[in-house]
Amino acid sequence: MNMNMIATGLLFLMLTLGVSPAQAAVKCSPTALGDDDARILIYVSPVAETAREQGAKVDIKDSEPPKKYPASDYFVGTVVSHKFFGDDNLGHFVVNRRTGSVMALGKSAEVKGAELMRIQNLMRLEHCIHDKRK
Repeated sequence: MNMNMIATGLLFLMLTLGVSPAQAAVKCSPTALGDDDARILIYVSPVAETAREQGAKVDIKDSEPPKKYPASDYFVGTVVSHKFFGDDNLGHFVVNRRTGSVMALGKSAEVKGAELMRIQNLMRLEHCIHDKRK
């Protein structure tokens, strides 16, 4: 599955819905992000973005979540960079399905980036997640 196509499709869907945050608050209840949503967030993270800018093909591979991150609440994925000389694991990331937050596995700080934040905001709107700290 091509992540660029997924991200573009998601963006198109969100823009065509034309639902404001105020309208979304009235019309919907919070829902958890799915696996594809989580993969997209990792795909647009700064580490994956940098690898693509350097000419690598990037995939997000599902990883077995540690017990600390139950699959019902978290998605764990590995950023894999493919270049002509081989594959590199660029990092393991955790996506909180309830908030859309992305963290590097083993670190307490949230991953931040302009593109990531833009897509997080769209997904939070789509999934009626209004307070990302919940």
